[in-house]
Amino acid sequence: MPAGLDYSAETRPAELGKLRRITEYDVILVDTPAERDSGRLMAVARQVDHVVMPTQVAAYDLRALGQTIRDVVIPTTVPFKILFTRVQPRSTARVEAARTDLVERGYRVYSRAVRELYAHQDAALEGVPISGYRGDRYAREAELDYRLTAIEIMEDRLTKDDR
Repeated sequence: MPAGLDYSAETRPAELGKLRRITEYDVILVDTPAERDSGRLMAVARQVDHVVMPTQVAAYDLRALGQTIRDVVIPTTVPFKILFTRVQPRSTARVEAARTDLVERGYRVYSRAVRELYAHQDAALEGVPISGYRGDRYAREAELDYRLTAIEIMEDRLTKDDR
């Protein structure tokens, strides 16, 4: 675990509901399942300042994203922004079409996307984060996708860009 970071595998909605009472951290990140009826997701969404909604650009994923936003996130009134993940490197047109559609619906979308590269899968199989994986010639590019995405997310949060 990197210095200055803690980790918890807590999944109980009642415990996740106590997030706002935690004062010793500047930022708390919570990763939840994508299930739209998930008690964990609703418990977390009620406690956070901002939600990052990762999605793939396939029609099925975008439909599920829309349902989750309508049913879980919007009712909490918490600002959210959409992040495209597992993007095929040659699907630029599909990503831009999805981005345009979401923006036209009034949703905010990050400009960065995380590509689908074998290095992501291989790092996971080796049990190492992408930042520690070097077994693929695209490992550095895969790591860069996450670093640039993290920078954009943090810049967004620092400027409180919740419009």
